[in-house]
Amino acid sequence: KNLYKKLRFVIFVFLVIGAIGFSYYYYSMSHYTGIVEYKKSRDKVAIVELFNKNWYWLVSEYTKNFSPDYMLDHRAHDKGPEYYGQVSIKVMLQDGRPVGFISYYKKKFYEGFIWFLAVDQAVRNKKYGQQLLQYTLDDLAKQGVKYVRLITRTTNYPAQAIYKKFGFREFGRDDKFVDFEKVL
Repeated sequence: KNLYKKLRFVIFVFLVIGAIGFSYYYYSMSHYTGIVEYKKSRDKVAIVELFNKNWYWLVSEYTKNFSPDYMLDHRAHDKGPEYYGQVSIKVMLQDGRPVGFISYYKKKFYEGFIWFLAVDQAVRNKKYGQQLLQYTLDDLAKQGVKYVRLITRTTNYPAQAIYKKFGFREFGRDDKFVDFEKVL
């Protein structure tokens, strides 16, 4: 009988500690500001909204059939199951809410490609884009990438200024887009 009471007490204590730990984690994440891995249930709606608000800046008119939903659901830079899971998506949280994201992937063994970088206009003065960019460059370097490329619109002067500040060099341009590259 004593063993049964001790076991019940131990289980009760374990459950209480677990509940406290879960509550602490939930509270801290709901107030967290920083970069985290993309989580569909928390981030997808906000990222799709960023795409909708910034479509011109993020997606080329030459791109056919691009779907942010497809990219987010499959983490793929192209349609086809062989590309599933190849895209890394990091999210900037402010007080537990997604306010920006970056997506990137290894295009070749030594080449990384930054596909999208967007931050909600309401929080653009907080250097969240720069933090996401630095995180991505560090992550790609850890993966053995030797150079990183990206493309932006010729009229996106704020983005170009940030890329140049981070050491990206222009290596191609047409009337709509600028190609940038950085050696890591």
